[in-house]
Amino acid sequence: MKLLRVLPALLFFSFAASAHAQNVCARLSWGTCDTWTANQCWQGPGLYSLVESVHGLSTPILGIDTEIRVRAGIVEPGGGYCTSTGVPDVWRFGDGECQSLDRIQLSREPVSPACPTLEGANPQIFTYVHSVYGPYDLFIRLSAQHDAVLPDPNTWYTAWRITFDFTHANAGPSPADQSTCGNADMPGDFIIGSANVLDSSQQVVALAHCDMLPPGNPYPASATWNTGLLVCGPNAPTRPLSDTCFPVAAQPSTWGRIKATYH
Repeated sequence: MKLLRVLPALLFFSFAASAHAQNVCARLSWGTCDTWTANQCWQGPGLYSLVESVHGLSTPILGIDTEIRVRAGIVEPGGGYCTSTGVPDVWRFGDGECQSLDRIQLSREPVSPACPTLEGANPQIFTYVHSVYGPYDLFIRLSAQHDAVLPDPNTWYTAWRITFDFTHANAGPSPADQSTCGNADMPGDFIIGSANVLDSSQQVVALAHCDMLPPGNPYPASATWNTGLLVCGPNAPTRPLSDTCFPVAAQPSTWGRIKATYH
């Protein structure tokens, strides 16, 4: 396992009972809070920011916990379904991996003034990144506990910003010396495995998905990379050609440019 940061006290989400909330939801969107930007195309080396936001909360909360699963790589039909042929180097984060852990930034900074951070005083943070070589290629756990805060149900709130530093990434295979991490042009899916908030009565409330793609997928993605993985078989959804990513000019960025948006 590859650990990023740990505050064990925040494991409260793992043992409390969960109830489903019908009117509140969590969203994954590329660089935005509202509106929803579901897909991100590879545009060359740079920083790519995935935002988790929440909406509809109306009672005091003490924390939020999210599990995000990432599937990426080449897919091939086999037995009527799709299977991954390998985890791209660009999504391998951890010690001894192509991508070091400092190339994934997990932040609570608001994506914009219109989408403030949902956080009370005295926050404690737990984050966990695990490179998995199976059906899900990357596992991200994000938890925060804090003093009670009362949300406005009409406001979209930033829960987390996940910034992938792909300044050392490339399309196609990685070079032999792994000076860059390859196959950034392959497709991928970002799935909210679970999203929960801890309310002021110490109950864990499960959030619904605000949006999911594609319709009909038994494991629908909340956001996609390079249009996302296809689902094989007779029930496979049809994706419009407008969702296809085409090669475009690189649009590099820096940590300084990301931080400058907060001022």
